[in-house]
Amino acid sequence: MSVSQNLKSDLVKECQSILDQKIELLEKQLADFKKAANNETKSSVGDKYETGRAMMHNEMDKLKQQQAQAITAKAAFMQIQFNNKASKIQLGSLVKTDKGTFLLAVALGKVVVQNQHYFVLSLASPIGQKLKGKKQGDSITLNNQCFTVLKIE
Repeated sequence: MSVSQNLKSDLVKECQSILDQKIELLEKQLADFKKAANNETKSSVGDKYETGRAMMHNEMDKLKQQQAQAITAKAAFMQIQFNNKASKIQLGSLVKTDKGTFLLAVALGKVVVQNQHYFVLSLASPIGQKLKGKKQGDSITLNNQCFTVLKIE
């Protein structure tokens, strides 16, 4: 396995780990909220109690939505074929440009692997849409910045 294949493999593993940690954290937060709700006792000030419960319920709904999104992102990530060799940028491509290196997968943002910064983006992102289908040597412009594709893995 070449150095670049090791890098891509390490980057994919780090992304999986980030997604797993995000899901685990959200599950813990939900469990903590449920525990707190079960321990909540009705106070003599009924309106204050009801307002607090409603706010807690809203927060739990937000956490459940974030959890569902994280689970969906993890499932989508696990379906991506990262070992495909392609001459054009596609889902699963590791793209080195003159402005940074991007893994086209799911939206995770900046990820650090081997002391280097990489950007893990979805194809639906503005730069993902512009990069899709491009070949080595092609250029794109985004926000008045020109990106030249140096390498596709």
